[in-house]
Amino acid sequence: MMSVTKRGKSWEVRYRDSQGVHRSKAFRTQASAKKYERAMTDALELGSWTNPDFGHLTVSQVNAEFMKSKSNLKPKSIAALESTWRCHIEPRFGKVKISKITVRDIHHWVTSSAMGEDASVSSGRIIKALTQLSQILDFAVDMQYLSKNPARKSDGTLSKISLPKTDKTRPVITLSTEELKRLSKECGEYQSLILLSGTIGLRWAEIVGLQAQDLDLESGNLMVTRTLSEVNGYFHESTPKSGQTRVVSIPSFLIPMLKELVNGVKDTDLVFSTKKGTPLLNSNFKRSVLNPAIKRAGVPRITFHDLRHTAATNAISKGANPVLVAGMLGHSDPSLTLRRYAHYLPADQKNLASLISDDFLVEKAISII
Repeated sequence: MMSVTKRGKSWEVRYRDSQGVHRSKAFRTQASAKKYERAMTDALELGSWTNPDFGHLTVSQVNAEFMKSKSNLKPKSIAALESTWRCHIEPRFGKVKISKITVRDIHHWVTSSAMGEDASVSSGRIIKALTQLSQILDFAVDMQYLSKNPARKSDGTLSKISLPKTDKTRPVITLSTEELKRLSKECGEYQSLILLSGTIGLRWAEIVGLQAQDLDLESGNLMVTRTLSEVNGYFHESTPKSGQTRVVSIPSFLIPMLKELVNGVKDTDLVFSTKKGTPLLNSNFKRSVLNPAIKRAGVPRITFHDLRHTAATNAISKGANPVLVAGMLGHSDPSLTLRRYAHYLPADQKNLASLISDDFLVEKAISII
């Protein structure tokens, strides 16, 4: 119920908000009070009413609440959100009141980051930052701090802005079986680590989190039950990326090598570790083991994740069922496996051309007979 009442020299609007709390606001003129009354009535009926007690909140203050709501995420995901906030969102909007952010502000922020004189951020990073800002503002709308998210269009979709393509997409590199063999031998004591990722596609965090008890070498199976992720110099144990454990068959040639590795160790000991038994650091492994081995083996310069691409591509190239490959990699959707990892090998092009050529040769032979 709304009411406009004369109070001395002012006009007072009294009403109940969406939570049933009594509120009031005074105006100098009756016209101003009536205008405010209509606006509040419409806002309450449409569900767009915002709490005036929080109009002073800055984006930084709202982000602090938003991050608390994300406490269920993995430490690595939280670190990624914090990094995007610190590097891209906070410098522009941290001290701005959420009620003062406009569509124009956001548009200018995005375009200047991509095309301004000091532009140094890739379009991919900008879109990521825009998406995160929109999530923060969505949270503000849910908390009734804002009536509308200025980062979204009227239909609710993200107001993505056309940006020049500044990302330099690195081509995915896969190794042949022979190249994988050469590389693994050059990695010395970590030969089986390279082969595990290069044949069954284990992620780095899955590899370094692997414990002796996860290997059932009698049946030839491996259980992926945990990951160890590096966040700001510390390791955090978590569940696999999919949130579910999976069983993967170990290639038979690897079983003797793994038996030697875990012989006489405790069940909870890491299969792959430093000489002190501590988890391997990705950066140290890359600098001290992987990169020197790549150079000695004379193979293409790959990242560790390229070994996962190698495993998927080689398996599918040899005729493996995509559903089985998806299970090996920990994907619930086989189409994701095909889309993301099934990069054809150069040799496959020649094989395909040969098969097509053979078909034409057969037809020609028949016509001659």
